[in-house]
Amino acid sequence: MELGAGRAGIIAGVWPLFGAIFAAVLLKEQLYRSYFFYIGLTIVGMVAVLSGNGIGEAKLAFDLLALTGAAAGGFCVVLIRHLRHSESTSNIFAAQCVFTVIIAGGFSRTDLIVADCTAQSILLIAAVTVVSAQLCLTEAFRDLTVAKGSALQMLTPAATAGFSILLLDETFSFYELLGSAAVLYGSYRIATHRTIKE
Repeated sequence: MELGAGRAGIIAGVWPLFGAIFAAVLLKEQLYRSYFFYIGLTIVGMVAVLSGNGIGEAKLAFDLLALTGAAAGGFCVVLIRHLRHSESTSNIFAAQCVFTVIIAGGFSRTDLIVADCTAQSILLIAAVTVVSAQLCLTEAFRDLTVAKGSALQMLTPAATAGFSILLLDETFSFYELLGSAAVLYGSYRIATHRTIKE
C-alpha cells in the first residue's frame, strides 16, 4: 500500500461530495447554495491533507488515484440509488462483485495467492465483514437518499483513521488533523444540509 490507511481513508472521505454532485446532475436531486461553502471547506481541507506527510508519505500519483476512487465511489452510490427501482439488492451487489474481481484481478495477478494461514484467516474475516457491510449499504440505499446514505458512510474514513493510529502506529500532523476535520465536516454538511435552496 503506497499511502497510509489513515491518509487513504481521509482522501476517500470526500466521496459524499462527488455523490451529491452526481446525484444533482444525474438524478436531479436538489443542490443547495450553501453546498458551495462546504465544497470550498472540503477542498481546503483536502489541500491540507495532501500537503501533510504524517498520515503517510505524500505521493501525488497515489493521492490522485485515491481521489479518483472517491469520485468513483460517489458515482457508484448514484448508480445504486438509480438501480434500486428496477433491480434487487442481490443483483446490484453481484454486479459490483463481478466487476471488482475483474478489475482487481488485473492488478493483482499472482498476488492473489496467500500461503500464510494467519493471513488467509484475516483476509477471510475482512472479506466477510466487507461483504456484510456492502449488502447492508446496498439494501439501505433502496430507502435512503444519496445524501443521507453518504452521511452515514462518512463514519468509514473517521474509523479508518482512528484504527490506523491504534493498530498501525500512523500519526497525524497538525495540518492533516485540521484538514481531515474540514474534509469530514464539509462532506457531512454537503450530504445532510437542506436549508438554503439554490
